[in-house]
Amino acid sequence: RDREILSRFYLSGQSAALICQEMTLTEVQFRLLKSRAKARFAEYGRRKLAQRANSLNFQRLCLSA
Repeated sequence: RDREILSRFYLSGQSAALICQEMTLTEVQFRLLKSRAKARFAEYGRRKLAQRANSLNFQRLCLSA
């Protein structure tokens, strides 16, 4: 549901009203779901970046040893 809301709203450019109608959501529910989905997506991105940085630092450490 998170992915559907974010992709329809941000990538496909569908209106909030259309998404609400098709997913049977109220405007308040849509705003809350979209906000929470954005926060989860941002946290996922932060974790992935941290993992990548840790991996690169480990590789550098191994190469310099």
